[in-house]
Amino acid sequence: MINNAGKMARKKSKILKSAWLITWEWCGRHSKPGADKIISIFNYRKTSKFIKEFIEEYYCSTFYSHAEKLALAAMNKKNPYPAIYVEIKGVPYEGQIICGSNPSIYGRKVRNLQILDNNRNKKKITWEEIPWSTISKYCL
Repeated sequence: MINNAGKMARKKSKILKSAWLITWEWCGRHSKPGADKIISIFNYRKTSKFIKEFIEEYYCSTFYSHAEKLALAAMNKKNPYPAIYVEIKGVPYEGQIICGSNPSIYGRKVRNLQILDNNRNKKKITWEEIPWSTISKYCL
């Protein structure tokens, strides 16, 4: 897009004021997944139960063998890495979910998620994490 001065204008992206963001998290280069850090983005209206099931299934489909998947489907084996809600002061908080070891999947609600375009076809996704101080007041 070209503005009146003949300069390339930055394309504005849609900002999601609230969204579920699902990402890979890891410690050390040895455990970095080969894929993009961002796994998925969901509408904030999706339930925490839906997000928890998605995260667990995604982790399972990425790391488990066919035999392990079959055992889980047959319900005769417990999942070694179930998705769980993060606990704050001993209370499960449904706005943050983790699954796995290293690497793990981290799903949480974020604010102001958007894609920035720097006019060189390089796009960057930015978001704001919800501060623990804001979250913890709901877990008293």
